[in-house]
Amino acid sequence: MYNIMDIADKYERTEKLKSLGGHIIVHEIISKNLSNGVPIVIIPGWGESADVIHDLASAIASTGTKVLTLDYRNLDNISEAKRGEDVNLKAPISEYMRAIAIIQVLREKKIKKVRLIGHSEGAVSATIAAHIRPKLLIQLVLVNP
Repeated sequence: MYNIMDIADKYERTEKLKSLGGHIIVHEIISKNLSNGVPIVIIPGWGESADVIHDLASAIASTGTKVLTLDYRNLDNISEAKRGEDVNLKAPISEYMRAIAIIQVLREKKIKKVRLIGHSEGAVSATIAAHIRPKLLIQLVLVNP
């Protein structure tokens, strides 16, 4: 397990949100010259923390964009997770939990439109989230899916 405070010091805001199957850590960088109203959410790959993608998040934020990075390594209670009745999706329950966590973060942060960048397994989660709530998405970028 990593120490959240080691990573949190690099970001302007860090919070822990309850989600289906556990909790998710959300790190934010908010540009001082916020000019782009559509935030970018970066979803790292399996086992990666927000520390790995901090430089990318900082570079994007420097363009005037609010950036959030997600760490869902604590979504591990699969027995708690149930598929929603309105979703006809054939995906592993662990991937479904991560996608729901992404959607929940957007809801909690009152983000109505988003650009998602998913790396590796994060690309899978981002794709499933986009499938479940396509109207939230402006752009989906998949890096080494």
